[in-house]
Amino acid sequence: MKKISQTFIFFIVLIIFFQSCNKKGDYEKEFKKIKFLEYETFNLKNNQFYSKIYKLLIYKDKIIAYDYNKETFFSITDISDNIIINHFGKLGQGPNEVMMMPSTLTIINDSFYFYNSSQNSLFSTNLKEKDKYMPNKIIDFDPNKKIINALPIAYKRYIALGGFEGGRYLLLDENGNSLSSFFKYPEFTNYKNITNLHKALAFQGHLMRRPDGKRFFFAGRESEIIEILEIDKTDNINKIFNFHGRIAEFNFDGDGINFTASTIKNKSKLFFIDANCTQNYIYLLYSNKVIKDNLSNALKSSKILVIDWNGKPINLFQLDIDVNYIAVDENDVILYAYNADEEQLVKFNIK
Repeated sequence: MKKISQTFIFFIVLIIFFQSCNKKGDYEKEFKKIKFLEYETFNLKNNQFYSKIYKLLIYKDKIIAYDYNKETFFSITDISDNIIINHFGKLGQGPNEVMMMPSTLTIINDSFYFYNSSQNSLFSTNLKEKDKYMPNKIIDFDPNKKIINALPIAYKRYIALGGFEGGRYLLLDENGNSLSSFFKYPEFTNYKNITNLHKALAFQGHLMRRPDGKRFFFAGRESEIIEILEIDKTDNINKIFNFHGRIAEFNFDGDGINFTASTIKNKSKLFFIDANCTQNYIYLLYSNKVIKDNLSNALKSSKILVIDWNGKPINLFQLDIDVNYIAVDENDVILYAYNADEEQLVKFNIK
């Protein structure tokens, strides 16, 4: 079962149609241009290895990996030297201790941010402090807001997902105060007496911002949903692009107050199992596989759908190896990916 503190589960996503239109169907068919890519192994030096990777981000000539080794949560790899130069985010490290597995990772300028729903806290690490990389808690959100994901965006604002009564997206100011809510939750059919918190737990996924912070997207993990949104200086959020395709089926439990759970039925498919973005494009790792057939297989894919920040299909990358997590450099030249079966980091030239 999924409880509010369990921010990572798996899988959902996708899109299509401009100006907030909805469309059902197989999203992959919208991509007419296919590019076949061959992988190159990225070998670490000095007998180094990654532990358990859950996410990849690129910062200049560094790979920031959510690389959990039971003591620390993150690793930093120097791409030019193929060496892990630091492990940081020590479990239980005070006074800004990280106590549980984090979510909603992002890099803004020279800082690395992550949100921890069990602590209702947002942390930041200065990536210029090369020998320290110490996470610092920058804000504690009100636990009564039931925030599952929180992301810094432009104009000193945060966007949050959670069990909100007013709408699906909650906009907060720099002190964590609520400003306004936007847009309805996706609708289920044949379900009664489920709360917005049930819906928020069911419709989890990737929440990421464009580097300039003015646009952000949600790419679901368990249902075929993607939304691209834009914030302006007057705190208005507009939906630029919206696709709601196939919706997963769930078992719901609890009253939405004392206990809340949303458990996906294994006859459902997984869709977008990972996502990444640059200033130019959004990259979506596309599964489209049924959970009950083989969960491990559903959690990896060799297909990446590339769209621009208006939702326009650009490319379908067909990889020659299945991968679980992806990241792209800021110039959209090299794609890095992690293959969990082989515990191997690989890269692709995508130009």
